[in-house]
Amino acid sequence: MKPVSRALKNLIKHRYGGKQGLVKHFGYKCWSHMGGFRDYRCIDWRRVKRVIFVCRGNICRSPYCEVKARQWGIAALSIGLQAKPGRAAQADAIRNAGLREINLQSHRAKAPHQVQMLDSDLLVAMEPWHADALSRLDSLSGAQITLLGLWGTSRRPYIQDPYGRSDAYFQRCFDVIDTSLESMLQRIQKNSSSGI
Repeated sequence: MKPVSRALKNLIKHRYGGKQGLVKHFGYKCWSHMGGFRDYRCIDWRRVKRVIFVCRGNICRSPYCEVKARQWGIAALSIGLQAKPGRAAQADAIRNAGLREINLQSHRAKAPHQVQMLDSDLLVAMEPWHADALSRLDSLSGAQITLLGLWGTSRRPYIQDPYGRSDAYFQRCFDVIDTSLESMLQRIQKNSSSGI
């Protein structure tokens, strides 16, 4: 029994970041299947001129997305709702992103007040609470909001923060991000009249 239990714990840790990540994943996935997050899928892609990726600290997930989007030729920024401005990307994020040829060395965290948001921006959150917090910002200026994980082949509205977690989970997290990001960026490019 013990080896099976240990193997199951490791599987949960590597695929979902831990028990809490597993519970939130399935809870939010069920909510999504019942029609939750519908508003976050109603995006007018023709309006999108810039993408702003949002997570908690702006040191792991959102910087990775920003650099990846720029590689696609998309105008992109990233912010953290609780970011400490000027903070470097987290060391494990830098190392794991580097394995995917994404360089986060020069990244410095930004808070929402440091970015002027426009109605042509698409704010892309990693977790539902990020999206909820964004909708309450005074500086929103008509920008659209979505959840990154809604755009992958297998919807994952909750992308657990990899901060402090294993390299295996960092890579899993980046896999989920890559799949969702590719689908979303294709929509932006397809509907862009200005060729962002």
